[in-house]
Order: sequence, then C-alpha cells, then structure tokens
Amino acid sequence: MSKGIGRGNYGAYASATGSLEGLGKSVCTFLEALLAAEEVPVHSVSHRVKTIESADSKMARKSETYGTYADLLDLLGIRIITYFPDDVDAVCTIVEREFDVDSLNSVDKREALAPNVFGYLSAHYVVALADNRSKLPEYRVWADLRFEVQVRSILQHAWAEIEHDLGYKSEEALPRSFRRRFSRLAGLLELADAEFQSIRVDLAAYQVTVGERVEASPGEVGLNQTSLRAWLERSEVAARVDEELAEIAEVALRVTEDERLARDARTLAEVGVDTAEQLTVAMAKYEQYIVKFFDLWWNRALPDTPERASAMHRDLPHGISFFYLAYVLIAQRSESELRDYIEAKGFRSGSKKQVIAQVRETWDAVVRELGEPSA
Repeated sequence: MSKGIGRGNYGAYASATGSLEGLGKSVCTFLEALLAAEEVPVHSVSHRVKTIESADSKMARKSETYGTYADLLDLLGIRIITYFPDDVDAVCTIVEREFDVDSLNSVDKREALAPNVFGYLSAHYVVALADNRSKLPEYRVWADLRFEVQVRSILQHAWAEIEHDLGYKSEEALPRSFRRRFSRLAGLLELADAEFQSIRVDLAAYQVTVGERVEASPGEVGLNQTSLRAWLERSEVAARVDEELAEIAEVALRVTEDERLARDARTLAEVGVDTAEQLTVAMAKYEQYIVKFFDLWWNRALPDTPERASAMHRDLPHGISFFYLAYVLIAQRSESELRDYIEAKGFRSGSKKQVIAQVRETWDAVVRELGEPSA
C-alpha cells in the first residue's frame, strides 16, 4: 500500500469520493425511471459510497492491486434487487445496454460458481457512463468515473446480507460442518428462488386461461380473486343486479379492487358458494331476492347506522351483489350459523345482536313480498 494512504489520509479519500454521492443519486434515479418504463419490477435501487474504513481494509488486503483510493472500482456501488431470478437477467440486459461495461472487471457469479457448489449468486458489473450520457452537461463531471453495479434477487440478497453479518469470507475459514450447513441453506434459497419464479409463471398462465375455464367447466373453477373477476366480467346477471343496486343507492358503479374480490371470494365460501358454477346458479335463483333485500336493507335497516352514513355517498363496486347474495343465503340458515357469520365479520359486540336482528327482519320482509325461494 502506498505511503500515506489509510486512516490518516482522509483528504485523499474525500478527493476520490467527493462527487460519488451525486453520481449515485443520479444513476439510481435514471435506473428507476428506465426500469419502470420497461416494466421490469424491482424491490429496490440503492447506492452507497464505500466508507474510509472499508476502503482501507480492501486496500490493505490487496495492496499489490490498489495504490490509491481512486484505484478502487467499487468506491461507489449501485445495488438493484429484483423479486425473481429472471428479472435479474432483464436488469442485466439494461445495464449492459445503457452503460459502458468494463468486462475485464465484471463477473456474473451465477455463472462463475461451480455447478456442484452452492453459494452467493449475483451479477457484478464495473461500469462507466456511456458516451451518449457522459456528454450531457449534467453528467459531464462524472465522465471518467467507474463504479460497481450489483444485480441480485431478493433471496440472493438475503443470503449475502446474512453471510456478511456472520463475517463469513471464505469456505476455508469455516469448519467442515459449518460449510455443509451453509451449502444446505444456499441450496434451499436457490430452490425457493426457482419455485417463486415458477409460481409467477403459472399464475400468469392461470390469469390468461381462467376466463375460458369459467365458461367451459365452471364446476371445476374454485372462486378466488382472479376467477371471481373473470366470472364477473362474463355475467349478465351480476351486471344487471349491480346496476339495480346502484340505482337504489343513487350512486355510480366503479371497478372493484382486487382486495375486495379476494374478500368476496372468502365471504361466498363462508356461505357455501365455492365454484363458478355454484355462483352462477345462486345468482340466477336469487336475483330478485338480492335486489329486494338491498332495497329494504338500504332504506329501512341502515338509515341510523354509521355503515349507511359512511357508504351513502360512495360509488358501489362492481360485484356488490356478491355481498348481498351472502346475506340472502345466510339469512336462511340457523340462528347459530347466522350469529357465527356476523361475528366473523368483526362487528363490535354491542352491534352484533342489532345486525342479526336486522338481517332476520329484512329477510322476513323480503319473503313476505316475494314468497319463499323455490327449492
């Protein structure tokens, strides 16, 4: 290590790193915008400037390679963390396209790792700003600087962070039993990474095909957030009932959120509607009963409740009929089943009896007007 470089030469360190914080922020902003534009989902894009302690430690370990702080190629580090391994490849493609890559000092550790060894996997690039960007006035000050870009999945990141926290630097530093435990854990993380990615692919395929399955074999399609939306988009009965409910409430209909559809699927399951076919049958059978129940509930049962006060000026979501179908079905069950259903909805203890009574009274009024539903 050259004389004068180290803890006592903060001036040299400050000179080498003075502009790196600004470069890091600019590169992160640029990358975030680019990744968003190309629809590559990432967990985070961050940067760090190596501390003087870390820089001194690295220079002491590799004094034959580094003579000054400016020789360090990772004084500035950009880290891009993706959710899935295949997104690492997508980010790498962007990095290679948008920056001047120093291929001699860059390494894809995913490929460098021996096939019979488990361990930390990540793509490491040493880059500089490409000519077309470094010539811009706002980037010109950083034209000759090189820095590191790391790209890894979130599970690869977890491995690296825990490994770093444990102070693990090399296989040879650990007893054999610990090396085997590290290998098992790394293998589990690789399998988990691959399985998460496979699930994402399968879910995407499910979203594409579930609409066709709802039409072709509804009895085989269980209700969930995705299948319920597909069913809702195809149901004339649901569209008709939702419109009638919105007219009664004198509000508009809005697109329903995924979270609400997930809750609706759970609610329908609680009253015994588990498949697209069962939902089709129930909606057709109880169409008039849902509309009448809502009319009476809205205009008689709710006027003095906080529920009506908060809801009366809000648009209703498409699929609001699911919620009232569940009320129609549970109102025909035993007292204990109705009580359990209401309790599961989280009503305050003081209002449970009131809600149960209102459901019963509303249903009785519906039956008086429309008669008992056919068997």
